[in-house]
Amino acid sequence: MVIREENRGRSSGRASLIAASRAFVFVAALHVALFGGPARAVFDAPPGFDGFQFEPPYENRNPFLATELQAIGRGFELFTTETFDGNGRVCSTCHLPERNYNITTDDIAALSPAEKALVLGTVNPDLENTEIVEDLGLFNIDQHFGAASAGNIASPVGPFRASMSIGGLGLTALNNYVCRPGQPTPAGTPCVNNNTIDDGIRDIMLGWSGDGSLVEMFEYTGAPVNAAADCEIPIEDFADDLTDLEKSLATFSLAAVKTHFTLSQNRVPGVDFRCPTPDELIDMAMFQKWLGRRYELDIRDLEFASPIAQEGLELFSSREASCVGCHVNAGGSDTQGRVKLFPFPFLPEPDDNDLEDEPLQIIGANKTSRSGIQFLESGLDAQVAAAFPFDKGDHVLRSGGTQGGFNVQSIIEATRKTRFFHNSVIQGSIEDAIAHYFTSQFDSSQGGTATRNAFRNRTLGPTVLANLGGQEAIDKIGYFLRHLSAVYSLADCERFADEMIDRTNLGLSTELPFTHCQFALGDAAFVIEGSQVSVPTTQARILAEIAALQAQLEDAENTSDRDAKIAALNALINALSRTRTGIADTQELPGQTTAAPAAGTAAMAALALGLLVAGIRAQRRRPPRN
Repeated sequence: MVIREENRGRSSGRASLIAASRAFVFVAALHVALFGGPARAVFDAPPGFDGFQFEPPYENRNPFLATELQAIGRGFELFTTETFDGNGRVCSTCHLPERNYNITTDDIAALSPAEKALVLGTVNPDLENTEIVEDLGLFNIDQHFGAASAGNIASPVGPFRASMSIGGLGLTALNNYVCRPGQPTPAGTPCVNNNTIDDGIRDIMLGWSGDGSLVEMFEYTGAPVNAAADCEIPIEDFADDLTDLEKSLATFSLAAVKTHFTLSQNRVPGVDFRCPTPDELIDMAMFQKWLGRRYELDIRDLEFASPIAQEGLELFSSREASCVGCHVNAGGSDTQGRVKLFPFPFLPEPDDNDLEDEPLQIIGANKTSRSGIQFLESGLDAQVAAAFPFDKGDHVLRSGGTQGGFNVQSIIEATRKTRFFHNSVIQGSIEDAIAHYFTSQFDSSQGGTATRNAFRNRTLGPTVLANLGGQEAIDKIGYFLRHLSAVYSLADCERFADEMIDRTNLGLSTELPFTHCQFALGDAAFVIEGSQVSVPTTQARILAEIAALQAQLEDAENTSDRDAKIAALNALINALSRTRTGIADTQELPGQTTAAPAAGTAAMAALALGLLVAGIRAQRRRPPRN
């Protein structure tokens, strides 16, 4: 991949990607200056539209205007190059783009010495416990001030957490609905028995702790006022509207700079790091919102070509397995009422007729009280050297939370990982992670107790698994999740390919969406290849199609003629759609589409070549998709 050439590819490839984004920013700004506004959107979008879609039918077209793409390019550059005058780290130091913006112990072991030094934070030797980072892939997220927040002392406070994926945040982090006493649900049904769906701490849940962004951050009285000003402005702005994802992501990024980029544990703005400006934070937030899926398909309406995947869906959505009791619709949060609130999350059973219109009473979605103390603490302890007999952080949440818990994550993205849970304790495949939910260890946790009492008729996990079919049932659930994740990856690539058409019509570099389309195809191949259920013909067919798509994508990217490139990208989009619908089909998302015939606007090509003619307003048009 482009990002993995020198020093595991990130240095030279990332520089190329950044150069492309800078070129795009310049030309897009020039276009606005000359023509008085951004290029016309693919489909009509309301003010403030950020690409997320909450009502079907869905689109896989690029929703972003030129000015929005301009900010996304700046955000990617900041994410991958800006140190904020700190210890040398950048955001992508521990959120590798080519690893779904995660990092694991395998990735750390393969780093160059210079890159590993950044991951270990060695410029600030008090920041990390190097053994915990290298052996477990866990980072010190204690953002308090002074020596007590150090990670390398004999008994650090922690907490320690794994790096997280940042894709699809509009559908994994938003929590617009909180069932509070006396308040009706969006569908008009009152809360039942004052059963809150989350703790009501934040309307937007971010981070492993699920406590969202901070509304107060710099208690250190010695902080210079001027240097701290950039820190306080976005915090105060977010405090006025806790439901704004962009503002929440901005302050969350600010917390990350303070926590992970600092030169000393004093964390003094202007001394240990500089605070990102409000504009920088918004640009990074827009880039993060650009990543990943745009919508959430109703898994109950998906029709999988594989009978085994369909059976895995039925197991996943059954009361006895109870996976959807926490991971509704294979997601990880209570968000956007159409799927999350109604209809009832379980697949219908004979006695379910009277439950179809009940409000959703889920267990654990964005519930910070889900205890991590029993969840996997013993498993983590077993992996840590005897020299570190201290709590690894499940008792203490970042931002001063009072309950030892964590945020429920989306399985759609998790399927692509090799380490799982907030402490990375399970290494291997998604099937290994699924198996945990049928163990005595899970039974003893708060989430396990709630699940057992609510859905499993108080039956213990090992007995439930035996009734479902043992390891075969786990493998079938994994098979379903792998096919579901591949569908989303292919859909992501469709959108990126469509964005490449728009950028080509603007005469701009297509490298940023091209590279992320490559990532998406790589993810799809990874999850299909790792299936524990052996269906050689199906697996070989899908992998062969993905390989052909990868070649087709590269050919389109390397095509210099504008019209030929657009034609190649349209053919790629159709091929992506065929592969996606060949895995699973749904009425919520169209398959192949045909756009209205139109020729590319000459002014856009002229813009790319510098042959600009004042007074000509450019319009985005595309040839038909065959």
